[in-house]
Amino acid sequence: MTFLKRKKIDISTINLKLRIVFFILFIGLMVLWIRDFYIQVVWRNDFLKRSRSQYWTKELVYGKRGEIFSSDNVILAKTIVFKSVFAVPDKLKDPRRVSLELARILNINRNYLLKRLSSKKKFVWIKRKVSDSQAQKISSLNIKGVYLTEESGRIYPQQIMAGQLIGFVGTDNRGLEGVEKGLDNILRGRKEYLLVQKDGRGNLLYAPGELDKGISGQDVVLTIDSRIQSVAERALARGVIKNKGKYGLALVVDVHTGNILAWAQYPFFNPNKFTSSSPSIWRDRMALDMFEPGSTMKPLMIAAAIQKGICDINKIYYCENGRWKLDNVIIRDAHPHGWLSVARIIRYSSNIGAAKIGLELGKENFYNYLKALGFGRTTNMPLPGEAKGILRDPKDWEKVDLATISFGQGISVTALQLVRAYLCIANYGVYKFLQLIPGENYDFPKKRIFSRTVCKAILSALKDVVEKDGTGQMARIPGIEIGGKTGTSQKIVDGKYSDKEYVASFIGLLPAMHPKYLAFCMVDEPKSDIYGGKVAAPIVKEIFNRLIPLESSISPLEVEYLSNTILNKKINNRKNSMSMPKVYNLSKIPNFKGMCLREVLEILSKKKMLPMVKGSGPIVVRQYPQAGSNWDSKKIILWMGFKQLSAVEQ
Repeated sequence: MTFLKRKKIDISTINLKLRIVFFILFIGLMVLWIRDFYIQVVWRNDFLKRSRSQYWTKELVYGKRGEIFSSDNVILAKTIVFKSVFAVPDKLKDPRRVSLELARILNINRNYLLKRLSSKKKFVWIKRKVSDSQAQKISSLNIKGVYLTEESGRIYPQQIMAGQLIGFVGTDNRGLEGVEKGLDNILRGRKEYLLVQKDGRGNLLYAPGELDKGISGQDVVLTIDSRIQSVAERALARGVIKNKGKYGLALVVDVHTGNILAWAQYPFFNPNKFTSSSPSIWRDRMALDMFEPGSTMKPLMIAAAIQKGICDINKIYYCENGRWKLDNVIIRDAHPHGWLSVARIIRYSSNIGAAKIGLELGKENFYNYLKALGFGRTTNMPLPGEAKGILRDPKDWEKVDLATISFGQGISVTALQLVRAYLCIANYGVYKFLQLIPGENYDFPKKRIFSRTVCKAILSALKDVVEKDGTGQMARIPGIEIGGKTGTSQKIVDGKYSDKEYVASFIGLLPAMHPKYLAFCMVDEPKSDIYGGKVAAPIVKEIFNRLIPLESSISPLEVEYLSNTILNKKINNRKNSMSMPKVYNLSKIPNFKGMCLREVLEILSKKKMLPMVKGSGPIVVRQYPQAGSNWDSKKIILWMGFKQLSAVEQ
């Protein structure tokens, strides 16, 4: 029998192996303890610094630019986010192919793109502020070295409305013209480096708008009323086109507050397309351009003469039958007159009568009143480069200078200065500031320049200019008393007064004796006619016609009479009228032709729809779908233009 022998287990060997394992574990544990000690004690500050860099970062944040509103809460300027395209040239594998693809999507010259993409620069802009569809197409190409980024940019939802006044901003979001530049420090947001948190993937953790909170620019509300602005723009455009003028200006002011309710300039300017416009179009001529006021100066000079006791409104002067020689200079009237009272000198706009009163007033007295009325200094509008006008020192005035300045030659003013001076007459002698921002000048002390008696006499004479056989009869509105003064001044060409180029102007007051509104209109170089009474007065009349139904302070009988007059005129000739408040039957799509964009938006807002707008101009000239169609279409397209303002259709 065979027996198996058991191996003898060596206990000492097992113990040795266990000791080695435990020793290795102990050493490993000691290494971990030591490392933990170094991490938590020795390297603590360094690791804290590294963790902060992983989960916190400094981000350069640009505050959002403030928005601009009209007094009736219509947004005139707004900041939105755009997509922009840039490239890193040294990451591009095939610049030729990339330039071909991008040129097709962005409508950019391929050679221009190829030159930029072949650059040795580390960063080049391809195109800024691209459309959403273009951004989506570029993103789908997934080209290494071509990237999209977000930038904030400015849009002007009302397009041409007060375009020259609002101005525009550049690609760096800084104001370049108009209110955008004049109030840039208020509107523009600050830029700051802020500490923000990131998640594990590096995404910033913040709510939209949280970062720029506190560094955004301020919103600005202007005194402009979008309804009155629209009325003024349409009336002005019609008048300038009809008279074939170079350009035109219209200003409407609330007499009691000095608030500017409308600031219109034609040709119109769309700030959304400033790069395709010329400086002559976006130039804010209301504040920058100077002109000789002509006969609109006469009532101001006569008010000064009456205030100084030189004459009264009934004193008579011999007007030399239309031709008077003064120091070898011939002064003429448009029509011959003999003896005229001061009131009739204003009514018939006699240069000779005004010159004789001015000579009696004297240059020192006249100059002092002109300075007191604000001529020779700006109106402090929040606009860049406002002109001061030209008012020479009276020491440099000859006798003839005094005479000619009395009827508005030899002095240059801006439209704002002239309106500010008439605002004093309309307020019965109390000087008031013009305001573009509500309440801006309320703290200034009131200053009286003329007595109430003097202003009452002047206002009565201005009423006769329109309501009787004066030069402003074409501003007359049946049932409403209107006051005003015409102005026709020759332009200086090559150092001489031109016989062909004129400035036609008119200042209107509504109502005549207790004005609530003051409206000014000026047309430069009209061709069909040259006189302010025939060119500018009808424009002011049209503005007042559309303004009266909006004004509750005018008696209901007057409003009803005027509304019926306008309504009858609209029925007879719809194309030649402004739109009145209507109640539309919205079961079908209305006829938008002839309306301004604001009116259409008010109608479509009831259907919670926004139109697609094409072209530029003050009124709708074409629409899709056609009037009378069902509301099946999800898209309303409007074409803006000037077609209904043509002379033929008028």
